[in-house]
Amino acid sequence: MLKNKIIYPLVLMSLMMFFIASCEKTPTEVIEQPLIQFVVTSISAPGTYILSGTDSSFVTSVTIENPENISGVWFNISTADGISRIVSGVKMLDNGDKTNGDEIAGDGIYSGKTFLGKGVKSGKYQIDFFVSDKINPEPANVHKIGIKYFEVKGGAENYPPEIINVSIPDTVMKEEKFTFSVEVKDSNGLQDIREVYYELFNPNGEQVVNSKGISRFPLFDDGDTNANGDQAAGDGVYTVFLTIPANQPTGLWEFKFTAVDKSDEKSNKVSHSVYVK
Repeated sequence: MLKNKIIYPLVLMSLMMFFIASCEKTPTEVIEQPLIQFVVTSISAPGTYILSGTDSSFVTSVTIENPENISGVWFNISTADGISRIVSGVKMLDNGDKTNGDEIAGDGIYSGKTFLGKGVKSGKYQIDFFVSDKINPEPANVHKIGIKYFEVKGGAENYPPEIINVSIPDTVMKEEKFTFSVEVKDSNGLQDIREVYYELFNPNGEQVVNSKGISRFPLFDDGDTNANGDQAAGDGVYTVFLTIPANQPTGLWEFKFTAVDKSDEKSNKVSHSVYVK
């Protein structure tokens, strides 16, 4: 439950009405609109959700005072990191219809129901709640009114990703750009992969860290051939360009590749040595 009421003022712009009395005089009248506000008094959602083979319905609700100028209420469910959307735009209504989880019409409690399928993994998720008002133009009329976190239990088992292939030259020249790629699979689906990165070690065994303090460098699966050399988005092949500067040492450089899924499970780490001339 929200401990404090959240007040969202919606202020109408002053309207200028013109009344032409004569050709010589044009008086004006300013109509000041009153301050209009809605108040979110509580948000209700389960802290723990246990997936059932017979009923996967998920109900949440939000209580709002002064809802006269509200045009819509809805929620989204995402993974706890906010990256992967599970369900989107579920309407919340105050109509007394139990098919959307509402019990009593007109009591200020807006409820919404969705279904979490068997493919949803056990783990932590977040619910984002939104309201749209009748006053402001889009998109200024949309207000995020709260977040709730909950945990799913009894969901699908999570499997770590796996690096199944690395394509990289054995020998490269300094100051010449080369491309390399890593192919990844995940038993929970490629959409479960959050990132693929490489770590780089020079012939002295020192790990490369850039000027921003970054030592894990990303590969991409976005199909942007110009930016990073990737050929096709979403095919599980992650690619990047690299150029070894002239002032770097000659010899064997070691690349270490890792994939990470959305549950922070890491893949097998694959190493490959490249001779830099």
